[in-house]
Amino acid sequence: MKTTLTFLTILICSILATGCSKPDEVVPNDVRVARLLTGVGNKVWHLKKVYTNNVEQVLTGYQLSYTKTYTVSPGKQTSGTFTNSDNLFGTWAMSDAGNKIEESFVSGGGQGFILPYSINEITETTMDVMYSSNGKLTREVYYAY
Repeated sequence: MKTTLTFLTILICSILATGCSKPDEVVPNDVRVARLLTGVGNKVWHLKKVYTNNVEQVLTGYQLSYTKTYTVSPGKQTSGTFTNSDNLFGTWAMSDAGNKIEESFVSGGGQGFILPYSINEITETTMDVMYSSNGKLTREVYYAY
């Protein structure tokens, strides 16, 4: 009797534990990438390396202190605002299913230029992006804490 009762208790607890567990959240790639980009609301990225046409450039002291901060907009998951240490600011949005970040620079209250970054890799602490402009391919590598 005691063995049967123990078995039934284990069986009921197993059924309850299985039935009450939440399924894993399925997150679209663009939302996942945006979360890595902005962290818990905003994240500061520090420039680590720059490549021009696949040749690593020697960074100046100023470039080594260059930062970009990405913030997600309230109520949004894949767009927000950014600022950088050059005192430029604008908006960003994920595109191409999370494979690109489009930055729209705002200047003097008007719309500036749009810079579409292709994402090579992004993790919680590393961002590797590139863009093409005026016949040059520029790759930027950032780190975050």
